[in-house]
This record gives sequence, C-alpha cells and structure tokens, in this order.
Amino acid sequence: MKYEDELKKMTGMAGQPVQNMAGNAQKTVSNIIKLALIVPIVIMLITGVAVFLFVGNIDNFGMDLAQQFLGDEADRIQQTTEFSGNPAAFDVLAMLPEAQAYAGEGAQLSEIDSYFVSADGTQNFAADYEPPARTTYTFIKTVPPPENAPPTGVDEYYQQIKVEALNPGETRHITSRGGSVNLDYWVTNKGFIRSIGSPTARAPGEFIDAPSCSFADIWQKAIETGVSSEAAANITYDEDGYRFQISTLGVWLEFDQDCNLTLDMNNLGR
Repeated sequence: MKYEDELKKMTGMAGQPVQNMAGNAQKTVSNIIKLALIVPIVIMLITGVAVFLFVGNIDNFGMDLAQQFLGDEADRIQQTTEFSGNPAAFDVLAMLPEAQAYAGEGAQLSEIDSYFVSADGTQNFAADYEPPARTTYTFIKTVPPPENAPPTGVDEYYQQIKVEALNPGETRHITSRGGSVNLDYWVTNKGFIRSIGSPTARAPGEFIDAPSCSFADIWQKAIETGVSSEAAANITYDEDGYRFQISTLGVWLEFDQDCNLTLDMNNLGR
C-alpha cells in the first residue's frame, strides 16, 4: 500500500502541470478570439466618436484629427463656419465673396441656387418655409489628377465645392457611402456648410462670372410682368442667366446674363 500511495502522488503531480498548460493555452486562444472581435469594434467606435465630436469644431482642430483617422477620406466630411450676414435678411449676392473664400483658393463660381428670395433680394432663413429657405453656391476648381487616376490624357481634374447657406443652429444627419470609409455623423450648422466633391476628369459645370444684376433687380423686372411683390421666389443663376420661379403661382421667367427677359411662362390669368 505504501508503494501504491507513493505512485498515486507521483502520477497526480505529473499530470497537474499538463492540465495547467492545457488550461492556459485554452484561455490564451479564447482571449485572442475576443481581441480579434473587440478591436475592430473599438476602432470603429473611436473613429465614429472622433468624427462626431470634432465635426462641430472642424475649422479649429477637428479636421486635423479627422485626417489622422480618415486620411484623404476626411475631405468628404461637411464642414461649417459662420457668415457675417443677418440670417433673417440674408443678401445672397453680398455674401458671395465670403462663400467663395470659404470654398477655397482657386474656386470659381459655377451656379447660385436660392430658395424663397424676397423682393428686396434677401432671404429669411428663420421663416417657416417648407423646404427651409437656403442658398447653395456651387464652385469648381482645377486640381492635379489623383494618384490612382486611370490614364485619361489630361493634366488636370476638376473638383466641385458647394457652400450652402442656411439658418444657423440647424442640425443635420449626414450619411456618406463610398470610398474606403462609410461616414455617418451629425453637423450643427454655423451658417455656411461646405461640401467637397471627388475630383473628376470632366468639369461638372461651367465657370461663370459673378452676376451683373442683383436679385432685387431681377425681382423688379418680374414685378413688371405682374408678379406680386409679396411672394417669395426661387432664383437660379448659371451660365444661361437667371431663372425666376414661383411654383405656387405658376410663375416661370428667364433672363439672360445681361438681365434681359428672354422667356415669360407666367400663368397669372392674363
């Protein structure tokens, strides 16, 4: 019995390290699996939080941090800054230089699209319009071809920049799919919101000069055709001139670059 007891002790002592090693190996594999599952989630959360936290202060230090996380994809983040005008009496053409400066060096005007412009040429962003009153300034600039661009035989590409003016304080949810990262974040507007498009080999529009007539001048010409000065109009300015529209009244007028009436499709009962 003495020898049997000694043998059992030896057998137990020999088996214990083996069991411990097997248990430790199993725990290690389990931990590795957990890390493999958790790390990508943590990275996504950190990236999302960084975008969410800093997009509101994107003009200060947020864009630098976003670029560290997203690289070139950070250009897809809509950025915001204040304008000097009065949101309750926003002068579309007076604010054009500020919008163009915010679009960046080399940006040239391509289009102005304004919703609910009053007869004095201004917009009230705080008014209860549906959809809300806003102006979108569209600019284009030339840029070098992207590094991964296919051979197209052109030395320069075109990039579209939109600067949208709307009521400060409004918050919008942005979802951007494509590229190497899908973006999902919120922006609290400070006045101007800037969106930068991807470079393209073909220009997305025409380069045009600043308007030679104010929107108040266009409105005055519209009044001469019978349009009520109490209404609010949608006015677009592009390479063809001006389009003046009030859909609820059946008003559609077009003017050339020199502000001459070229098309009168008013349905005002005359």
